[in-house]
Amino acid sequence: MPGKIPTSPSVFGVQILTGVIAVATFGATTAVAQPPSAAETDGSRGRRAAAQYKVSATPLILTEAAPPVSRHEAERFRQTQRAYIKSPFVLHAALAQPDVASLSVFRDSTDKIGWLREHLSVTFPGDGDVMEIAVVDAKAPKEDLLMLANAVSRAYYGEVVFREQSERVLPLQILKDSLERLSRQVRDKSETLYQLERDAGLDAAAIARRQWSTDEAWLLRQRMEELQTLRFDEKLRRLLSVDERQEGSSADVAEEKWAAIDELFADEEKRLKAQLNEALATSATKAPSPNTDLDLRRQELESLKQTEKSLAHRIQLLQIEAKSPNRIQAIGSKGSASATAEFYNK
Repeated sequence: MPGKIPTSPSVFGVQILTGVIAVATFGATTAVAQPPSAAETDGSRGRRAAAQYKVSATPLILTEAAPPVSRHEAERFRQTQRAYIKSPFVLHAALAQPDVASLSVFRDSTDKIGWLREHLSVTFPGDGDVMEIAVVDAKAPKEDLLMLANAVSRAYYGEVVFREQSERVLPLQILKDSLERLSRQVRDKSETLYQLERDAGLDAAAIARRQWSTDEAWLLRQRMEELQTLRFDEKLRRLLSVDERQEGSSADVAEEKWAAIDELFADEEKRLKAQLNEALATSATKAPSPNTDLDLRRQELESLKQTEKSLAHRIQLLQIEAKSPNRIQAIGSKGSASATAEFYNK
């Protein structure tokens, strides 16, 4: 239940992860191995009290297109919910609620968990998205059936649905804490670097000139690499393009054409190399002398800033996702509440 969840982040996280892992492990095995109860195999759905939930086969994602879900995956999700509901984890929580274990239906029973599981039905009427949790018995008092169905519904919602909702928020808090620590680190390193630059006699203009020269040299190197790629592509195209010569054109004309192309590539490469040399020379004469320690500190700080930016973006996406509707929603109840059972005589 929401009131039973601890507020301490560390205790909260451990209990969620422990509970979810335990139930998920049970669900993964029970969803396949556990046979249906007598209540589920009874063709006449019988006298029962039932609570209903809407179970979405497709994950609800707001920040990107939801991936397609196969029929097998949808059925597996249904079977997992059925395994959760029939697990000792949930049934114990249902029987632990006030006055449930002392109901008259358990008067002659030595195995209350066994009785409840045998009379518990989890079905999807019409093979749709509505899941019905029902306690079925032909002789049990109506009040007992209603109390049991409501107890199972509350236990399922509190121990599974609500905890999974809380688990979705846990990574968000972890990332926020990480971003806060990273931002402090960026701030401290920025202040340290600024002081070291002042101590080295560097002003903002000198640092900007040095950064511009570095960026300019990098861009020129990138352009030279692209040019080499283009030259390779052109040579490859020549090897593959043999039709022009086979059609009877002059070999001399073709060779003259390829020579002109080669000359253009060579001139462009020569021009780029000259610009690169000029940029490097400008960096050496007009910019302050290289300082390996300061350069490494700048690179580290820039890397941390990029990580900080990426982390902040990820947090924004998770904040949106945290508000997305849950795949499992109670029918007939409002807000964060479990579904309320109704009595059916047929």
